[in-house]
Amino acid sequence: MTRGLAVVLIAGVMSLVAGPARTSAATTWVVQAGASANDQADQALQFLPKRITINEGDSVRWKLTAAEHTIYFPAGGKPPDLIIPGTAKGELVWNPGIFFATPKPAYDGSGPFSGGALLADPNAPKSFHVTFTKAGTYRYQCMFHPGMEGQIVVQPAGSRYPMTQAEYDKEAALQGQTALAAAKALRAVGAPVVAAAGGHQTYTLNMTGSTKDGATFYRFPVQALTIKRGDSVTWVMKDPTELHTVSFGVGKRYFDIATMRPQKQGPPTLLVTPHVMAPSGGSVHRGEGFYNSGFMLTEGPGVRSYSLTFTKAGTFEYLCAVHDDFGMRAKVIVR
Repeated sequence: MTRGLAVVLIAGVMSLVAGPARTSAATTWVVQAGASANDQADQALQFLPKRITINEGDSVRWKLTAAEHTIYFPAGGKPPDLIIPGTAKGELVWNPGIFFATPKPAYDGSGPFSGGALLADPNAPKSFHVTFTKAGTYRYQCMFHPGMEGQIVVQPAGSRYPMTQAEYDKEAALQGQTALAAAKALRAVGAPVVAAAGGHQTYTLNMTGSTKDGATFYRFPVQALTIKRGDSVTWVMKDPTELHTVSFGVGKRYFDIATMRPQKQGPPTLLVTPHVMAPSGGSVHRGEGFYNSGFMLTEGPGVRSYSLTFTKAGTFEYLCAVHDDFGMRAKVIVR
């Protein structure tokens, strides 16, 4: 998602202080955002641990450990849309209320609160911290990944902690391992479905994920698919946790889902890049040119499936504009 995207955010860097059984001093607790396999293919779309109990006056620091995530507290209301209209006619922008952190380091649950986006881009933050000033139970979520939710339980100041940071870390590791195992299992069943019609074959590749398991994988179902001239390939979006594209012939063009427009004051406007979001090139791949599915989603704006018929022999590489930096590339070999 973040190739070439310079997002200027301010994130606090806090030291980890382990929680003793009783303390009157404020403590900073650490929650991991995501987990992944070494090659970044299998992804745990979870806050780890999912639930943590702290005291009034304590802080939580979220640390990006895999993929890209946001931290958003809806405060019991309806979460905002990730994409909203811009100032110009037909213009769409990534919602700044999600991508940029609320400009205050404390939260009392009185309204929505954003921790901003934690991104892989080297210019974007990899952590965010906030101090909780009022007892209560606060639910939060990642606005990029449906089903990725966490909970902060805030006790009155001076209460006994039910667990130490070390114990939470062990719990987080187990939760992450379970999700990554589910992601690996999803990736293992990616063989194409083949159907014959009119003397040619149609290969269907299903892109899958699981909100129940908080698991997905940043690879296409088949890394190298060999077909014959006149055959077709259909990519079907069955992953409710993610946004993907199927994009051929990208070349040296700027190909990120966000385009930054600097402002005289404040953070930049993050435009939705039109030629990445929209389908392009038609349904017949003639051996050269740009062919793009546009945004592929299971719900909301975007396409549910994308098909191409290949008429020329050759090897044609394609990528996902959102997860190219994580290795989501493949190729179709046409004989």
